[in-house]
Amino acid sequence: MSITLPSGPCRLGVQVTLDAGELTPMKDRSVILLFVHHGTTDSAMNAKFVAGDNGEPDYHRTLTPDNTGLMYFDLNLPDNLTDALDIYIKLNDEPRYTRGTNEWMLSLTEHITDHTSEVDKLEIVSGTPQWTQLPDRKPYADLVVKATHGGAPVGSARVTWAVTDDPGKTKTTVPSGPVFTSGGGLARITPVAGTNKGQLTITATCNGHSVDFHLVVLPARGDLMLVSPVLPAIISAKATTPVTVKVRLVSKSDQSEFWPGIPCRFIHTQNPINGLVAENTPAPDARITSDQRGDLPPFNVHFSSLGRGVHRGSIDYLAYLPGDDTTPASATISLSVR
Repeated sequence: MSITLPSGPCRLGVQVTLDAGELTPMKDRSVILLFVHHGTTDSAMNAKFVAGDNGEPDYHRTLTPDNTGLMYFDLNLPDNLTDALDIYIKLNDEPRYTRGTNEWMLSLTEHITDHTSEVDKLEIVSGTPQWTQLPDRKPYADLVVKATHGGAPVGSARVTWAVTDDPGKTKTTVPSGPVFTSGGGLARITPVAGTNKGQLTITATCNGHSVDFHLVVLPARGDLMLVSPVLPAIISAKATTPVTVKVRLVSKSDQSEFWPGIPCRFIHTQNPINGLVAENTPAPDARITSDQRGDLPPFNVHFSSLGRGVHRGSIDYLAYLPGDDTTPASATISLSVR
């Protein structure tokens, strides 16, 4: 038997009878109910029996019919139940999972009225930018969007998801089918990080409106380093005039490969040579994040004294990188001014 229900809480009743020429209510027999998932989607796995007083898990209930053979149970069905969900119902004192006249399979499906055509705006709620790192690949946080019409949330609207820009071929995946928005207009997915490093874009689309999430699969700490972009050989400026410089987060194996949106922790600058001084650097232990070019926040360097001729000097910039909070990485900033 199959029935269709709305998402959210609902109550069902089942009557247990003995067929001995006529239907006689069975009022003294314990009955068990179990969800049968058959390897279905995560959505179906979120269906739950509303907890009873006996501390049973939310996928299992044990009930006793009343004098008329009736028993009632409460369910909480998830939004977007894309697959049918079966409830296995049988007499508790019979062998389990034995097909016969003393068991019953109830198939539940969810009826969804499609409101996709009403959506006039799709916006990001959370999930961008973010990153994970090889080899552990800590799970990404959910990507969440909101569908609205005239500012009001639209429920039961189809949102499709796709990896639209993956130059690094990270092998990151997203659900293949659409996700329907909840009553609050929200839809979410959890992307599965790929096994290759790289940057990628995941696009959510609803009724022709799209938004982009920017994600990174960062290489292991051993393949990360800091570099200072090359400055002109000699800068025509007074020795004490500050020169703005940056430090960039790149791959050791390919220094043209930079990493945006990555948090690091600044330590300090050290080992100044020939009086080179750094100013406007982050505070010690400050959390800093690389920009879209992989650059950490810019700062200034200058020489501490005046003098004729060409002044040359260098200073080291130190920061902890993701994956290693014990050994700081460093970049050497070299400056020559006339």
